[in-house]
Order: sequence, then C-alpha cells, then structure tokens
Amino acid sequence: MTELSEALFRYEATIPNALDSRDVQEQGIGRHTARRLGALLLTGAIALGTTVAKDALFSDTAIAQTAPASAGTPQILAGQTNTLVTSVTEAWATHQLPTGQFLDPVEGRVGGYGGSMIGQAMIETGVANNDETLVQDGIEAELHEANNPNNGGFEKFSLASAYIWNQTHLASDPNWQAAQGVVSSFLRASGQATVTSGGEATCYAEQNCWDNLKLVNAYAGIELAAMGPTNQSGVAAASHEAALTSVTEKVLKQASINTGTDASRRGSGLHFGNAGILSDPTRDPLAYHELSTMLLGHVVEALGSRTPRALDAAFQRSARAILGLMAPDGDGAYIGRGQGQVWNVAAMTDALAIAAHDTSNPVWRGRYLAGVARTLTRLETVYAPGPYGLALVPRLAGDPNPNYLGVDNYANTVQYNGLALWELDDATQELQNTQTAPPESIGADTNGVFIDPSHTQFAAVRKGDLWWAIHAGDTGADARYDFGLVAAERLINGTWLPAMPYRPLTDIKTSGGPVLVSHNEHLVPVGNTITASANGVVKIDGGWSPSAGGAPSVDKNTQWVYRPAGKNGVNLSFQEKGSKNYQFQVWYEEGSKVKVTSKGLNVVEPDGRQETYLFNKSVSVLPGGLYHSAYDENLASSILTMRTKGGDNTVSYTTEF
Repeated sequence: MTELSEALFRYEATIPNALDSRDVQEQGIGRHTARRLGALLLTGAIALGTTVAKDALFSDTAIAQTAPASAGTPQILAGQTNTLVTSVTEAWATHQLPTGQFLDPVEGRVGGYGGSMIGQAMIETGVANNDETLVQDGIEAELHEANNPNNGGFEKFSLASAYIWNQTHLASDPNWQAAQGVVSSFLRASGQATVTSGGEATCYAEQNCWDNLKLVNAYAGIELAAMGPTNQSGVAAASHEAALTSVTEKVLKQASINTGTDASRRGSGLHFGNAGILSDPTRDPLAYHELSTMLLGHVVEALGSRTPRALDAAFQRSARAILGLMAPDGDGAYIGRGQGQVWNVAAMTDALAIAAHDTSNPVWRGRYLAGVARTLTRLETVYAPGPYGLALVPRLAGDPNPNYLGVDNYANTVQYNGLALWELDDATQELQNTQTAPPESIGADTNGVFIDPSHTQFAAVRKGDLWWAIHAGDTGADARYDFGLVAAERLINGTWLPAMPYRPLTDIKTSGGPVLVSHNEHLVPVGNTITASANGVVKIDGGWSPSAGGAPSVDKNTQWVYRPAGKNGVNLSFQEKGSKNYQFQVWYEEGSKVKVTSKGLNVVEPDGRQETYLFNKSVSVLPGGLYHSAYDENLASSILTMRTKGGDNTVSYTTEF
C-alpha cells in the first residue's frame, strides 16, 4: 500500500487540480427459512410491509416526497442505511439455494457476483445480530463465488474487501477458518483483473480510452494488495503487489485526467464550479458517472492521508456533479445505460457519504448529506424493499408478475441487490464516522441551472415548481440517449413527481426530435456545444446527422433554444431553413386519453397526469408504436410531423405539464 501511494504521488503534478483543498422459479425453500420466517415477520416487517402497489408507485408519478436538507445527522442517516441493509439482507436469506446461490425472481436463474455481495451482507448482519446461521450461509455464498468466478472485476474487489473484514471479525469462527483459504487462493490466483474480449478489451488496453471497468479493476487491485502476503512467500507477495501497483497507478492517473473540470451550477440560491463528469466516453451515461465516482471515493478512502491531491480533487469534482445533475426526487440515472436501476441510487448514496466524510468544508458536507437524505428516501419508497429485496427498477416495486421489459439485458435483481447492499453497507460506515454539518441544499432545490458542457453535454434546470433536463448530444442508437428535453419533474403539494415519461429502451434509433426527414432519411439532431444562463435558457449549437453521435452534416449552423414557458412548460425554438419536414415523437402511458389538435396533442394519462405538446404551425399525427422503460412497462407514442414552407421563420414547440 505504501508503494502504491508513493507511486501515485509521482504523477500528481501532471494532473489538473481544480480544488484547492480536500473539500428462477424457486426449487424448494431456502435453508433455515422456517427458522428465519418468524424473525422476518418481526424484524423484517418493514421490508415485507412497505411494498408499494404497482399502480400507486409507477404509472410513474408517486415518487417519494423530497427529503428536506435537514433530514438528519450523519448518524441518523447511517441508521437509515443500516435499516435498509438489514431488511434487504433478511429478505434474500429466505431465497438461498443449497449451493449458496440466489435465484433471480424474473429470469429464474442464479445471479452472478451479486450473490457473494449478498453473502457478505448476511455475514455482517449475522454478526451484528448474533445469528450464527446467517453468518454460515453468507460464507457459503462467498465460497460458491470463489469456486465459480465471473471474472468481471466486481467479484474480486467484493471478495477481497469481504476477506479483510472477515479476517478481522471472524478470526475464531470455524466456518470462516475453513473457508478463508479457498477465498484467499481464488483472490491470489486472480491477480489484477483484466478485460479479454469485445470492444471493452480494446478500450482496456488503450491508455487514452476510459471505461468504468478500469476503475473497477484498479480498486480490485488495491483491495488485493491490502490483503498482505498471506499464503505467499515474501518475494512472491512483493512481486504481486508491484504488478498491481503498476496497473493501478496508470488507471488512477487516467481517472484523474478524465474527470471533467468545467461543469458548474449557476443560480442565486446555489452557485458553484469545480465540478466534472467521470463516465464512459463517448456516451457518458449518468449511471456510470455515479459508479465511477463511488469507486474513486473508495480509492481515496483506501489511500487515506497519502491520497494525491489531484486524485482527491477529481473525486470531489465528480461528487459535486452528482449533486448538480440529481433530480429533485433523488434520481440520478434518468438517461442512458443503467437507467433507473437500484444500484445507481445506492452508488450515489455511498459516493456522497464518502464525499461528506472526506471534505473538511462544512458547507459541502451539508450539501453531500442532503444528497444522501434524498437518495435514501428514494430507496425506501420508489424501490421499497419487498420479498426479493429492493426493486431492480422503479416500475417493479410491488409488482407480483415482474418482467425486465425496457431494462438493460445485463441487469438482474440478484446482481444489483448485491451491489446495492455492498454500497449501502459502506455508506453506513462512512456516515457513522462523519461530522455533522449545517443543513444545505442540492442543486435541484433552488432556481438555477447545472451545466456540464464537455462530457455529458447536459443542463439541469430548476425554475419555480418545475425541474427539467436538456441533453445536447444524441449519443446512441437507444432513445435513452436522446437529444433535447429528456426528463422533467413537477412539485405538487410538496411532492416532486415526474412530469413526463422517461425515454424508453429501444432496439433501433428513436428520437423525440426534432428529426429532420430528408429523401426518406431520418437525420437526428446533434449538438456541438451547449451553454446555459441562470434564468434557465439553454442554447445548443449544432445540426443534423444521419447517425446518432455522428458529427452534424446538415444545417450545421442551427441553434436550438430551450427556455421556460409559463409556470409549467418548456419551449424549444429554432429557425427553419428552407422547406423541411420535422418529426417529433412523444411517449405516454398505455391507456392514456389522447386528443389531437391542429397544432399538437393533449394527453391525460391513467393516473391523471397531463401533458400538452403545442406547435406554432400545423402538424400531422400518427401512432408511433409501443415501448418499455425502467419506469413504465408499456408506453404508447405518437409521431408529430411539421412541414415548413421555407424562409427564415421560427419553429416553436412547447411542452406543458
């Protein structure tokens, strides 16, 4: 660890330093289920009793009421995280197979590395509650993973950190004594994890390419090095740590360089700079910014006082960006890969808890703690713990017949309950050791705008009782990466509710527009630059491209302007250039009442939510097909087409809620 720290210091002067200081169908009942059932009905009553009815929760309107910034001291927040960990862990304990694995409730197959993470949560909960059976079952979950690794990186750092904790707390436990050699041997044999196939392998091998797996594996290397020379000769151990140090040093240097420096929040109520995004170029999904921030925070904590200032500054910049992009209801992954998945909310909780513990600035500590309060409220309500722990995505909470329509194909409930437990358990420990601070607000609490002009090209705006997010890029063939107004929330009776459906997961390129239709080719809008003012006006300069993420090739000097429209609307305007056909697509919950007008569309969704899409010119309307998202199982849609007649006239498109 000392060698690694010293190596990191060698590159500190070369990295931007934007901060001045450290501011399955079930095959039989799980083992011991009968004995635990009574305890679940008592101590786990919250877990089983707070399941929210599907219709009440998503339709996607009944989001948790905004947690006040003064929701509690770090110790109170730690109690909330611990309660979540305990209830979720106890729920999963009833679904463990004799092999030590856990079956996914939707796919009917065992999860991957999440099983070992659930296992460690069982161990730590068992130790806290003096439940030897729970400890033993958790050990067996880890043994299965050690004997059947997924080789993706996550199992290595999770088992390495579990090994260190268990060696400290279970030294005299005979079950751990019997298991620790197997776990240790697996970890020693695994060494520094690498990516060996697909596009990620190419990126992993290139110094200037960045993806989150590099940081996953760097942190795995730090955890492996921290295990010490157990079961190795001194020479072998030194060689092993040197190899880890070389790889980890390069990755952490790259992480610092790749963390943006130019994101900022503007507004009279809350104004700050020195924020930046650390995500997977070029699409920069929000969820993986939060994952990378959380992992970077763990590196900072592991290095402690030896953390290079540049690395710590990068972590603080990325933590600030979480607060800037976070929606009022605590959502931080409303676009892109990982959209709406539970592990992301837990990752934000952990990252912000680490940031609160790490900073010496009481104002920023108060802001980070306010963010933690927001994400915990979201976990407790939107992902309410049930018989299978936390809902994978919001629409699955309380759903008796769950499916994964609209969810990334790599995701499952076992995997991401495990990751969420790992993150929340760490957040508990961070919060327990964090000093209190005066209450503060996050970006979405006050009028103003947070803008990241270089990485995500995002602007998050709060004005009055409305919050919305604008994306300048169209970075993928998936509608979740769409251009323009991609998320909005409205404050109603003290509760922040989604004001429009989130973009669905799509197999082919689908855009809300404005799509330029030319010679039967559909060109998508792509911004080159994005700017914003504190009054909520966002300007995007760019043009149209035949491919998502491609450079604009048609009408390359177009400027799209988004601005507040009345109390509950957002207006888009741009100058038409010649005779053109522009298409716009809107989504709404299946079963909505839709009224077509000469210049737009009025929608009343089944839960009563209303949206109006209004143009300054006549449009034609056609059905647009059925879609699915992490928030809504079934979304109907309409395609609105406007034909302009030429001249230098303004196209105006207002979305009202």
